[in-house]
Amino acid sequence: MNHEHADIFAKYNYKLKGLLNYYSFAANINKVEQIVWLLRASFAITFTNKYTVGTLRKAFYKFGTSLK
Repeated sequence: MNHEHADIFAKYNYKLKGLLNYYSFAANINKVEQIVWLLRASFAITFTNKYTVGTLRKAFYKFGTSLK
C-alpha cells in the first residue's frame, strides 16, 4: 500500500510475464487465462484498497482493463 502506482504495476507485470513465459509451451495455455484473470483481480483489489475506490468493478472502470 505504501508503494507508488508504477511500482505496484511493475511488480504485478513482472509476475504476469514470468507466469506466461513459464507456461508458454503448455498444451492447455487457455487454463492459464484463469490464473491471469485472478492476478489482474488481485492487482485491482490492491488499487481498490490503496485509493479507496470501493469495488473491483469501479477499479477497472477508473484505471481501465490494463489498470494503468
